[in-house]
Order: sequence, then C-alpha cells, then structure tokens
Amino acid sequence: MNNQTGVVESLPTDVQTTLQQTLTEARVRADDPETACALLDTTRRVAKHKIPEGLFRDRLLFGCAAATAALRSGDSELAVAYVSAMERRLPNP
Repeated sequence: MNNQTGVVESLPTDVQTTLQQTLTEARVRADDPETACALLDTTRRVAKHKIPEGLFRDRLLFGCAAATAALRSGDSELAVAYVSAMERRLPNP
C-alpha cells in the first residue's frame, strides 16, 4: 500500500470483493438514495475495520461521507462522481 498517494496495490480478496460490489451497487442505485446510502455505509464500515490506517482508508471514508451527503441533499450526480473516484482507487483484481 502506498499511503503517500492513497493508492493501494492489493487488498485481501474478501475486502476487495466487498468494496467493489458495494461501490458498484451504490453507483448504479444512486437514483434510490436510501439503498445507495446503506451500501455506502457498508463500504464505510469495511474500510474502517478492514483497511489499515492511512491515506487510502482516509480517502475511502471521506468519499463515503461526501457521497452520502450528496445523496441526502438530492445530488445523485455528485454522489456518483465520488463513488466513481473511489472505484478508480481500488486495485485491479
């Protein structure tokens, strides 16, 4: 993990799979704020409990909070942008 750039080279398979699934679903379901927020909460919990402290984890936590706030204010386009940015930071499977 490169905590200087916030990019991670690898994650445990179960963590990576969960993050990919929840972020993809949150992006796809952005038109359903309640469901998307629940998915982002799952993403946040996984990041908080399964990823070591550092820039990568901090960016995921920030992105989840920002996307959730955007969804709650009715700005699904902004939420999708935050989720897409988090997806790009995940390592390639």
